Amino acid sequence: MNPEARVTPSDPATVRVDTRLGPVCLADEGPGAGPVVVMIHGVPGSHRDFRYLAPLLSDDVRVVRVDLPGMGGTPLTAGFDHSLGARAQAVLAAMDALGLGRVVLVGHSMGGGVAVALADLAPERVAGLALLASTGPRRHRGMRGLAPWVLNGLAWLLTVPVVGEHLLGKLRARWRRARFPNTDSMTAADFQFQLKLAANMDFAAHGQRLARLRLPALVAYTVDDHLVEGDVSRAVVAAIHGARALPFPDGGHNLQKTRAREVAAGIRELVGRSMF
Repeated sequence: MNPEARVTPSDPATVRVDTRLGPVCLADEGPGAGPVVVMIHGVPGSHRDFRYLAPLLSDDVRVVRVDLPGMGGTPLTAGFDHSLGARAQAVLAAMDALGLGRVVLVGHSMGGGVAVALADLAPERVAGLALLASTGPRRHRGMRGLAPWVLNGLAWLLTVPVVGEHLLGKLRARWRRARFPNTDSMTAADFQFQLKLAANMDFAAHGQRLARLRLPALVAYTVDDHLVEGDVSRAVVAAIHGARALPFPDGGHNLQKTRAREVAAGIRELVGRSMF
């Protein structure tokens, strides 16, 4: 499926917003009044992950695409602990700095975990939740065999001379197989950061947050996703009270690109149920 043939991508200039937790880089497009959708990318990723989805909404919905700490244009700040909660706090701080009230959150992949953590942290600020190929209440195939001690050990080995250089090549090959972009330009520090983020993914706590949600929710996924299998996505649907499932037979992990029009229609319906 070729998203370029269907949608003209949106690449607006980003702005750097000063928040109580440090600067956050984001793209802000659409009308100044009316409903607001905040989009949260996965790992690795940036606001550009939504460049095909955002323009399908921004004619009448304000779309804010956030770069999470340490990714895109947002720097890491002192004390960042690599947890979903820390990333959720950064998004909430950006919302506060922009003066946003209640919003609909859209989270892709591990960004879905961040969105759920934010909805759990500040339920009064989240009117609805759209999870796209989201991490679920148990380990998915993209993280199979990668227990926290393994991930933290790999992060440490990257600092060891000679061993680290060999491991860097191995990790680049694994990231390529996972179809992550810009793998060859990633440094050892980039991989260390991403490994630590993955190591701090607490699936049990995430499952408990999912079960506590009481808000309109959309869970979109594809059957041919090579990272998050359908069984995990269906477990997300089952965990959220009243969630609407939006499955597709194909489209891969990045359905916000390959299925942009269908996903945008689902988000519009969610905004209508959530905000009006």
